[in-house]
Amino acid sequence: MAFNHLFAASLLLLCALHLSPSAAHQTIAFPFPVSKYSKCTTKRSCKQFCPSSYFRSDVNPDNPGIIVGRGQPFSLRINRNNHKYGFARFSLVSVDDMYSWDKHDDGAFHYLCGDGNKTPCTYANERRDCYFDRSGHYLNQVVNAPTHAPDGVYVLGWAWYGALFEDFFDCTYIEIRGGQPLTSSYTPTFDSSNSETGEDGKCETTSNNIGVCTFKKCKRGGPIKLRQQVPAQFDGRTPSPIYQSGLKPHERKTPSVIVRAIAIRDANDPSNVVYWSDDYSEGISEAHVCLKGISPAITCEVEGSGEVDTVQFFHNGWKYEYDNEAPYDMEDSEYRNGKFDRLKFDYTDTHFSVGCRVKAEDGSEAWKTISVSTMFDDGSC
Repeated sequence: MAFNHLFAASLLLLCALHLSPSAAHQTIAFPFPVSKYSKCTTKRSCKQFCPSSYFRSDVNPDNPGIIVGRGQPFSLRINRNNHKYGFARFSLVSVDDMYSWDKHDDGAFHYLCGDGNKTPCTYANERRDCYFDRSGHYLNQVVNAPTHAPDGVYVLGWAWYGALFEDFFDCTYIEIRGGQPLTSSYTPTFDSSNSETGEDGKCETTSNNIGVCTFKKCKRGGPIKLRQQVPAQFDGRTPSPIYQSGLKPHERKTPSVIVRAIAIRDANDPSNVVYWSDDYSEGISEAHVCLKGISPAITCEVEGSGEVDTVQFFHNGWKYEYDNEAPYDMEDSEYRNGKFDRLKFDYTDTHFSVGCRVKAEDGSEAWKTISVSTMFDDGSC
């Protein structure tokens, strides 16, 4: 069946569904991590490196949050949550190895100070990136993709260690595509610039290696004190290179269906497009929308083409609704009498995500997820 029209999804945006990050430590805010569980500490709360439960249904190897060329920069936005000190470590591993501590240790390719690039939030990203930070800041950690990774999808591991806590870990999916020439190996790098507390090419930290700190050992007043250090891998030596032979890329199939664009509309006035991405890009995108009134009904529309079997919709990482018969839409989103059925929008939920998975009749899939921030039409937008 031809898929050459808009299919609509009215979203009931409940504040109860909005899950804010923990206030206790740093976590990945955006692009979205693989799981909503944000408390992975050294082999205690998580027996494996990446979270193994509470997964986001719209983040997977076929819908990676980061798409970047070899040697090109990308950024992670980190919930600062009032914390500084320590190191941030980035590792690249095969999807099949995402839970292996040893593979992440072997695949660690870049290190930063754990409080580098402190950046003020705006209204557009405050609830997602700075919700618990009293100073209203997040960390914009910029990294160059390593050049030893062949084209394909991998797991990016993130670790924060050497602060006044235990070590914390998180993961997201990343696709390497093109960029600089492929190399057989890559030598890890360390960047201490733009640190809030680091000095003279070092970072202020309790420990310079993962696995040393426990809360009792490294807390303020504990036996291990803060001091200026470099990561252990760079302490008086050059770190060992990482070899291409240790990576197995996940290859995404080219789907026979295409998600061309996403629109967010006022469901009471469908002619009012408050956000429209007609230049469709892969990966997870951001949208900033201006809403009218306190409780508008919101409609998400996706335009695509191809032979469609099923359309699955997502809200805040959860499976929301699906349809396998045209017109493809969510329950209660039918357009009647000049407007969509009213669904209450909770005005306190100023940040949410919506997404879709379009499954073709041949089994291939096209994905799209957007992170949405809302502003109300009070003159500020």
